[in-house]
Amino acid sequence: MKKDKKTMIVVLAVIVKDGRILLTKRNQPSAPDYHGKWNIPGGAVEYGEHPEEATIREAQEELGITIRILKTIPHIYHHTDKYRHAIFISYLCEALSNDITLNDESLAHQWVKKDNIQNLNTLDPIIKLLSYI
Repeated sequence: MKKDKKTMIVVLAVIVKDGRILLTKRNQPSAPDYHGKWNIPGGAVEYGEHPEEATIREAQEELGITIRILKTIPHIYHHTDKYRHAIFISYLCEALSNDITLNDESLAHQWVKKDNIQNLNTLDPIIKLLSYI
């Protein structure tokens, strides 16, 4: 069976608090290139959904928190593999609640100073994205 190629829009919530950025550790054993790496929370925009609405929804689903979007980060990243083309839109956000409850997409979370993120095992585009905030 031939798999269709598709384009998807992905949103990222760069959540800041007290000079630190919230990272989640990815739980995806079926994808060794991603599993166990630190990442910015986010996910795919659903059909008909505004990217800002998707960012707020993803924070609620993945972290159990309410966020407020402060601004769009002026960097658009895209990734292409064999079957998909993903376009990433990122937002600088603040958490309106503090009690994080992770869903099964993440193994852990931590608040990290921007200067210390380069010492972590992150997904490749994270360091470049954070240079824009």
